[in-house]
Amino acid sequence: MPIPIPMAMPTSTDESVTERPLSAPRSAGAAIRTPATAPRVAAVRGVAFIDPYWISGESIPPSPELLQTITRTIGPRVRVQRVYWYLEREGAPRAHPIVPRVTVRSTATDDLDDGYELVRAVDADLRAVAASKSYDVVIVAVLDDRLALTLEWVKAQGVTVIGCVANTDEADQRMLRVVDELIEVRPRGASAHRTEGEEPVTADASHAIDTAVTQWRTESDQETADRTRQFVATRPGLPRLVDSRLLFLTSQQLGRELSAPERILLRRTFRERLVTA
Repeated sequence: MPIPIPMAMPTSTDESVTERPLSAPRSAGAAIRTPATAPRVAAVRGVAFIDPYWISGESIPPSPELLQTITRTIGPRVRVQRVYWYLEREGAPRAHPIVPRVTVRSTATDDLDDGYELVRAVDADLRAVAASKSYDVVIVAVLDDRLALTLEWVKAQGVTVIGCVANTDEADQRMLRVVDELIEVRPRGASAHRTEGEEPVTADASHAIDTAVTQWRTESDQETADRTRQFVATRPGLPRLVDSRLLFLTSQQLGRELSAPERILLRRTFRERLVTA
């Protein structure tokens, strides 16, 4: 059963939110928040674990704007007191002078093992935080399915787990079952690509996707293709370097960033072609 937490929402109409009760049956999956209002109660203590790739598609330094977007989406019911920010680059600072306090973890650059070092760092921090009993809620923007068992253990310590994704349509189903609640975080400037009434993928975009997938296969050696095929056969999603390259190649063809439906089609097309190649 999900763990209920006190809930309070802002009273302004443009940022007010609500959600399904956290006491809903687990089979219903994680609660996904929608606009509305709710009574104000005292905030609970929270800590956030953020790999910016899951929100913005890039491994970027701590961003006050992105942090504000996440905390605004969650609302005042959770007071975020610390942030762990994970980067895949060398020489990143260990702390960043913004509020709430931010600890930066710099890990080895990703490869076709898809960020094992980063996942291991998140795992260690999650376990340490849960064991400390210092927080009531963890906000996790690192929805890698290799963290599923760790998040189950965190919940067993009495901590509520809130997952963050850029688009709920792309969330891994296993992680949807693990988290108590799922929120969709829309960085400023990206909302135009994620509205409910957005247009379907055009013929030009489909052609650009086909071209990008073909180009990736042409420029990749056999070992890379085989390792990627093995990854796709055993796990959801794509290796991060492969995903980033495909997005770059397609955006070059289009001359702009991809919309949410285009990203979904790109990843589906790539997986299907790789499996049947």
